Amino acid sequence: LTYNDFGETRSKIEGERRNWLMIIENIMSTKFSVLKISDSEDTARQLMVETGASYLPVIGDSGELLGVIWQADLLQRMQPIANKKSSKDSKSKEGAGPLSDVMRVAFEIISSSSPLRDAAILLQQNNCGCLLVVADNRLIGIVAPRNFLGVMIDLLQDRQELKFDDLDEG
Repeated sequence: LTYNDFGETRSKIEGERRNWLMIIENIMSTKFSVLKISDSEDTARQLMVETGASYLPVIGDSGELLGVIWQADLLQRMQPIANKKSSKDSKSKEGAGPLSDVMRVAFEIISSSSPLRDAAILLQQNNCGCLLVVADNRLIGIVAPRNFLGVMIDLLQDRQELKFDDLDEG
């Protein structure tokens, strides 16, 4: 075992670090783009292209969470436009509609103090692409499956180091 300056074992410190990491607040993304309900579908598409996001939360004028726009939903709405033959003289108003026409109002939310296990179960059982982290009806973070990758890497690294430590002691 490896000791630090205070005589505690590394495994004890690592265990405490792992427990600290096991809540949503410590893995959620806090830097993300949002749309305002007054934005158009075109704005949503442009922001998705610029940011590479596959979903964007929609907030109201007071900052309250109202819904989520998914890239798949926007693409599905574009399908009829692509199939239409347009003339040079006509301009389509498609895509300029309000976000309320395409946003999903049913979405999964979770608290920042929730255990990671709860989030993983929600993501798996509901087959949803993200969980919105909400406090007082305000969006404070987003958790997606990719947020769990760092935790998995740490856990696998800890397991690998434990095996090497066991070899050193033998």
